[in-house]
Order: sequence, then structure tokens, then C-alpha cells
Amino acid sequence: MKKSNKQLSRSRNSIPALPAQESSGKSNAGFPRRLRIRSSVDFRAGYELGRVFVSSSLVMHVRYNGSADARLGISVSRRVGNSPTRNRWKRTIREVFRQHRMQLPPGIDVIVRPRRHAEPLYNAVLESFLKSAKQIKRAAQGA
Repeated sequence: MKKSNKQLSRSRNSIPALPAQESSGKSNAGFPRRLRIRSSVDFRAGYELGRVFVSSSLVMHVRYNGSADARLGISVSRRVGNSPTRNRWKRTIREVFRQHRMQLPPGIDVIVRPRRHAEPLYNAVLESFLKSAKQIKRAAQGA
């Protein structure tokens, strides 16, 4: 598909991209692979061996993993809604975890799944996450 003159002039006059930040500074803004649960074995272990924490909009399966960081796995069923709704859930959960993962004790795997009739609103997810994080901390201190 050819670009029109108008589109070409827009792309030429657009603001250049910002240079990439150097990795030497510690930043909490990213979500690196080491903080993600990716394997089906880890998901299965989290579901079968993990402790369950239920809140108004989220269900969290938590399992000790022995690493230095808390890791996140997200599981959003088709029952939750259509594709845009499921993707919004994933983005919202990922962002809440990214910003508030320090509230969780280190060395745990957290598998988060939304409840069926809940809405993917940031504040509701944040409230549920923080409530569950408090319960997880209490359980970790008691163990």
C-alpha cells in the first residue's frame, strides 16, 4: 500500500523517538522475563500445590518458589469475556503487579485469574491485589 503525500509529510514531521534508557540505572518500570511464570509445569504446580486467596475481583494461587523475586502468571479464561476484555484484564493485572510487587514477599509464584463477573477496572484490581498481598504476607510470616 502506497503512502499518500499527506501521510509522508506527517511521518517526516513527527517527533523522533526518545533514546533508550541505559540499563545501568535500577528502574521498577519494566516487567522482565525473570518475573513471569511461563512454563505449564509452573502453572500446574501453582494450581495444584499453591494456596488460594480470593478477593472481590481476583483469585490468586500462591506458591513458594525459592527465588529472589516474586513472579507473576496470568490466566484469563474465555468465560471472562471477549478478546478485548481478556486483554484488558491482562494489561491491568500486569500493571498492578509491576507497580506493587514490592508488597509481596520475595520467592513466591503468584498466578492471578479474574473472577467471572468482575470488571477489569484498575482501582478494583488494585484493591483486590493489595488485600490479597496483605493476606499473603500474614500467611508467610505465620509459616
